[in-house]
Amino acid sequence: MDALPLRSARRPRRRTLDDVYAAAEISLLVLFAVGCAVRGLATIEGHLVELAFLGVSAAASQSFRVRVSAVDERIAFGIGAGILGLALPSADMLTTVAVWAVGVAVGSTVVQRDVRAGARVGGRSVLLGLLYSTVLGWSLALALPLWVGVLGATGVYLAASLLLWRLPAILDDDAPVTSHYIPRRLGLLFALNAVIPMVSHHGEPQAWAFILADPFRMKLIMDLTITTAVFAVIALVLFGYDARHRLDGLVRTAKALPWPDDPDPLEQMTDFAAATLRVDRVEVRATPPLSRFEIGTPFRTHSGEVRHLVARRNPGSSPLLDRDLQALSAIAHIGQETMRVRGEANELRTEANTDPLTGLFNYRGFQAAIDDVNARRGERGGVAVVYIDLDGFKAVNDRYGHEAGNEVLREVGRRLQEAVRPRDAVARVGGDEFVVLLRDVRDAGHARQVAHRIVSAAASPVAVDGHLLPVSLSEGVTFSADGQDDLVALVNEADALMYAGRGRRLPSAAAVADQPGRPSGRRAAIADLISGRAVEVAYQPIVDGSRGSIVAVEALARATHPDDGPIDPSLLVHEAKRLGLLDELTDQVLERSLSDMARFQALAPGLRDLHVNLDLGQLAQGQMGELLPRLAAAHPHVRLTVEMTEDSVHGAGEDVLARLEDVRASGIRLALDDFGQGYSTMLAVVEVPFDILKVDRSLLAGITTSGRSVQVMRSLVRLSRTLHLDMVVEGVEFPEERDVLLRLGVRQMQGFWYSRPESADVLCARFAARGLTVA
Repeated sequence: MDALPLRSARRPRRRTLDDVYAAAEISLLVLFAVGCAVRGLATIEGHLVELAFLGVSAAASQSFRVRVSAVDERIAFGIGAGILGLALPSADMLTTVAVWAVGVAVGSTVVQRDVRAGARVGGRSVLLGLLYSTVLGWSLALALPLWVGVLGATGVYLAASLLLWRLPAILDDDAPVTSHYIPRRLGLLFALNAVIPMVSHHGEPQAWAFILADPFRMKLIMDLTITTAVFAVIALVLFGYDARHRLDGLVRTAKALPWPDDPDPLEQMTDFAAATLRVDRVEVRATPPLSRFEIGTPFRTHSGEVRHLVARRNPGSSPLLDRDLQALSAIAHIGQETMRVRGEANELRTEANTDPLTGLFNYRGFQAAIDDVNARRGERGGVAVVYIDLDGFKAVNDRYGHEAGNEVLREVGRRLQEAVRPRDAVARVGGDEFVVLLRDVRDAGHARQVAHRIVSAAASPVAVDGHLLPVSLSEGVTFSADGQDDLVALVNEADALMYAGRGRRLPSAAAVADQPGRPSGRRAAIADLISGRAVEVAYQPIVDGSRGSIVAVEALARATHPDDGPIDPSLLVHEAKRLGLLDELTDQVLERSLSDMARFQALAPGLRDLHVNLDLGQLAQGQMGELLPRLAAAHPHVRLTVEMTEDSVHGAGEDVLARLEDVRASGIRLALDDFGQGYSTMLAVVEVPFDILKVDRSLLAGITTSGRSVQVMRSLVRLSRTLHLDMVVEGVEFPEERDVLLRLGVRQMQGFWYSRPESADVLCARFAARGLTVA
């Protein structure tokens, strides 16, 4: 009997057994067919027509199969035994079996489109045919009724078929896995294979005698035969047309992927189903099909709800068949996957545009809001930008810790979001910087009035762990009435106004416009400090927590305003970049820190690594790409590491990446700083050849209490090991955080628990007293 070959993955020994099994089956077919052919035509003389019909019938019968396993659709058998029974008694038994087996092999090859599989089925059929013929021959030799022999031969045939199918598994070490055979289908196959030869042998002589006795009967049968053949051809044509229409519909459904965002996927699903099946109605509903005129298939929406795609044809139309249900199920599956992928993409897009700490837009999300406003230039009306900064935020972090600072940022962000209208946008674009984009603003006075209301609503104290922390905000406001101004320029102008007015009453936009290019007193002081090479450098150690020793120091720029005291480091870098003095600032930090490293190494010879912060734009536009290799060559006892933030490397071009490779080739290592703060982090890890991953404090928050935070950090440890990156966790403030990180496999850490940024003199005293050891 015919059966599809087993093609699932197997263990090596199982594959070897199956290959031997296949070779034996194919060899048996070839040897048996050749042997019978060698016997010559004498044994089949007078039976050529019968044997030819036998071979054709055996080949044609392979298109009919009944699946007999509930779990494996490949276990299917046909009516091969019945076809063989029709040929007996005929010519020589061996010749009959050989012709029948070759017919089975040819038919299986055509159906399965696999010559090897067809030959295997043919070889198996040789054994089954010999068993069938032998049992039937014994029955006839014992003068038993024909039906007894046919029933016995058919039973042996079916049992042997199942055994041969399971033989590879039986020969394997594993116990044969039950195939969950379906008894009623096995009974159907037994009945079909037994009834065909019995009806033929018992009814054929009487039928022919009855037909030949009357010419009218012969004409009637011929007319019926011709009519049946004509309608069979018409039915086949219609079936083919219907199948082609369904196939075309499924192809159109698949080629339309990805389905557009508009219209709704459920609507598109019903449209495609209606066009594919040509039904009277298709709908998505919560209930399954309710009548025999409907078919339906369940699917899940992105929210996890179960719905049913139901198609209906009115009474009197052609019925809906299983193949229609298969096409409907395929369309529902495509729609379900489309909704799932689209939902995940929307979630990723939301996550990419959202600041994880405050839930507001991040820098990327704010850029998208700006793009949306720019796309509506002709209809956008007046637009205002409010740039807001938390005054003294570093002092909050230094005194109360980063978690208290995070709580202040979250609360301020929440207040800002509540103070604006739904059509406005609020973003956190820096550590303690927020931007508000206001739409439909009447004039500059209205803009300042709204900005004052928003800032006032957010500036009240924040309660954290029993402490009432004051919140002081500085803001800069810009306004555009004509819809033609560049919004990015408005944001930059608001940023400048915010820094210019820090700590004082906010000047009007008109007053500032009267003095173009004039820097504020703070900005002028920063320019004087950098130009006079009065910038200082502080150092924060990077510690190997497992050994309790310092492995590197990070050089940090520091400056002091002659009147206001210490300048916030982020403001120092921000204004240096705005003034075009960032290269000069970096050059001073490099010069001072490399000189101090000689002092450090004299007291702690094991200290070799120095980290310096750099903006990637300095490599693309300045001379840093040439200066850094020269410095590395001039200081061979210092291994220089350049730290770059994710924002600076976002969108780096091929020329910049090539320059980074040149920098690395000179022995300088690259570190990605503040990993986890922004959207472009993972993209930066993939595209830029970093050596070190510096994980931001925000990913450390809650690690001692949140299993989710632990899983995130564990994944980062695995990621760094997989990419062969050194990993440094920043912002470690408590021993419990250190202990959790050590258990997760983090070795290098940096934070207030080990040391605050210190001057070179303080660090030298520390090295003199304890060397590289930390408490």
